[in-house]
Amino acid sequence: MKLILIRCAERANNKSNIPWHYGFYKDILEPLGHSVDILDNILYNHSTSELVDIIIKNGYEMVGIGGFGSAYRYIKELTIELKKANNKIIIV
Repeated sequence: MKLILIRCAERANNKSNIPWHYGFYKDILEPLGHSVDILDNILYNHSTSELVDIIIKNGYEMVGIGGFGSAYRYIKELTIELKKANNKIIIV
């Protein structure tokens, strides 16, 4: 399965640290035959529509989204837009 792990911005003006735990998931899933990409949206600051375009264009079948409560609105908007674009995408 082709999947992407996305870390969403947590707080405005928050300094970014390396999302090392996403690397653990990648190391576990790739030997099982999955293709895993990681996108740190704190660094790229993509809008929800830009992320949807990236996900659809690259043919991801599963999207893992993480963030603190302060990212709830963004994550909710992203999941709604993703399901509109492709209702077969698995979102966790």
